[in-house]
Amino acid sequence: MKFKVGLSLVLAALGCGLVLQGLELRRARNANDQLRGQLAFWREQANRAAPEFQENIGPQKNGRAARATRKGEMFSEGESEQPKTSEQFRAAAAKALSAGGKDKGLLQTISSWVSVDPRAAADWASSLAPGVARQNALKAAISQWAKVDPASAAAFADTLGSPAEKNEAAKMIADAWSQVNPDDALQWAKALPSGPGQQTALRQIGANVAEQNPSRATEIALSLPPGEARRGLVNDVATHLAQRNLPQAIEWMQQFQETSDAAAAFSGLAGRWAENDPAKAVGYLNNLDPGTQQRLIKTLFAPWAGKDPETAMNWAGTLTEPKNRNSAQAVVASVWADSSPQAAAASVAGLPPGPAQNQAAIFVAGQWASHDPSTAAQWAGAFPPGEVRERALQAVAERWGELNPDAAGNWVRSLPEGESRNAALLSFVDSLTKSSPESGAQWAQTISDPDLRNKALERVARNWLQIDADSAKAWLGQTPLPNEARLRLLQNPKARK
Repeated sequence: MKFKVGLSLVLAALGCGLVLQGLELRRARNANDQLRGQLAFWREQANRAAPEFQENIGPQKNGRAARATRKGEMFSEGESEQPKTSEQFRAAAAKALSAGGKDKGLLQTISSWVSVDPRAAADWASSLAPGVARQNALKAAISQWAKVDPASAAAFADTLGSPAEKNEAAKMIADAWSQVNPDDALQWAKALPSGPGQQTALRQIGANVAEQNPSRATEIALSLPPGEARRGLVNDVATHLAQRNLPQAIEWMQQFQETSDAAAAFSGLAGRWAENDPAKAVGYLNNLDPGTQQRLIKTLFAPWAGKDPETAMNWAGTLTEPKNRNSAQAVVASVWADSSPQAAAASVAGLPPGPAQNQAAIFVAGQWASHDPSTAAQWAGAFPPGEVRERALQAVAERWGELNPDAAGNWVRSLPEGESRNAALLSFVDSLTKSSPESGAQWAQTISDPDLRNKALERVARNWLQIDADSAKAWLGQTPLPNEARLRLLQNPKARK
């Protein structure tokens, strides 16, 4: 009886006239939590009756579990109802923004607001001051708007003042629009002003289309005028095709008559081709003209070296054009040195003396010096006197000088007099003049070779004149440089002899 009296008081306070009858007992793991949520609701409506109701119910494991409510129909104590109008959403967004604006609360509010009034949500987001909150709010508004009305979202994006925001908006709109109507999306993207935003949009549309219809994506790519957007889209299509069917991707690449298109396609599938059939991948590269081959060397060998540097180095040595072979081996050595400098150094040391070894040694020494300059210096110094030793020491000196000028200076000072020391000093001076031309000038004076010393002093002067012309001019008057060199530097400090 006491339970019925308490319940009657609550119902009377609400004025609902509802009669609870025939409720079946239902087991629920969170029955007590549900009851507490219901009690909070009662508490707001009838503060006097709810405690009595709670007292009569008690913490029963098998008590009457409250009916679960859908999200937004009832909120726990302290929460308010879900916003329904733009004014309510504006207030909720401002509240979320005051709490930091970086959590899910603001983004969820904006996303829900778009379903009610997308323009108001986007306008509010664009009214925020530049920063993370504005970026997140605009992204949430435009991405959701583009899913339901991409044309209107595109018109709004055109009003944004920041090029970076326009480019980001173009990508989101292109993504959403092309999944629904790629032809309309393409027409919109082609009408955008030339630049990064248009290129981003076209590539996004092409990438989406390529997943379902590579032939259509190819038509889109070839309909574009020659340029970065066309090359980028061809590259994207090749990448998608290679992931699904490498032989088909290779056949597709060979249809292009334009060299730049074929090169873009090769860039997209080169990695997979090298993994599956390195002989044919390198053979294709060997059949290209030297200029095109040179542009594609890094595309093929850099990712290959990241996965299997030893194999990549061996295949780089099979390129028939000497200059490009040297470049390929240098690319592999550089990537290899970033992950395993000792192994890369051993491979370079085993190359035949000549341009290939020289170029690869420079890359290895520079990369190694970024991680362990002392050990890199020892390795470079172990080469016999000659060009490869000088170039490797120069690479170490410049990188070490950028990282730790004092330690690098002590090392350079310890080198024996001679051409290698002078070469290292020249690079060390170059590293110093970028931040401290006064120190660079002092070190340049220690180079024993007169011609090389003057060369170093001129480099110091050129940099110094750009940083502090008055101090540089005063210093120039005291240097041992010939008058002709001083006059040339003062008249045209950017010119190189």
